[in-house]
Amino acid sequence: MKKKVIALALSALMLTGLVGCGNSDNGSGEAGLKVGMVTDAGTIDDKSFNQGTWEGIQKAEKELGIEKNYMQPSGETEANYLTEIQNLYDAGYKFIVTPGFKFETAIYKAQEQYNDAKFVIIDGEPNDGQDNYHVGDNTVAIYFAEEQSGFAAGVAAAVQLQTGELGFIGGMEIPAVQKFNYGFQQGVAYANENYGSNVSLKAENIF
Repeated sequence: MKKKVIALALSALMLTGLVGCGNSDNGSGEAGLKVGMVTDAGTIDDKSFNQGTWEGIQKAEKELGIEKNYMQPSGETEANYLTEIQNLYDAGYKFIVTPGFKFETAIYKAQEQYNDAKFVIIDGEPNDGQDNYHVGDNTVAIYFAEEQSGFAAGVAAAVQLQTGELGFIGGMEIPAVQKFNYGFQQGVAYANENYGSNVSLKAENIF
């Protein structure tokens, strides 16, 4: 839920910020801007990145008067993502938001191919798939500090439990969840050292 709220807020802020960096031939500012989103494997009601991002765009529609649209790819390959980016671009949507690290290689190519468009990638950084990273001048890459929220959760859990064993179940084995897990483990250790708890977090209880 916290990520969803942050994604919503950041999407709206990015719309305002990046629009301010562009030109405006008709002088209408944000009004008339066409903002598109490409979903990943999820839908716009997935209670995660897709939904949070889409709700941010809806908020921008209400408050800034933008025009919105989204595309859901038929698959999860770079080619699938690039197809929908092109579909949005061809329809006049030159502000394109992509939620998640799965878009890294697609945005790496798209930011150069469509250099008059603006891109936002959430929880990822454009790269060529071979550890060559480049964020174009027309792109904003947003990272969440999952390890910090994981650390806070670990401290809170250990202080609340005081003694016994804790476990961790991650939704998927992806970088964002792994970062939260690392932070959670450090939070438990910190609480044990500084707040008098005596809680264990065994490897077999981490999934």
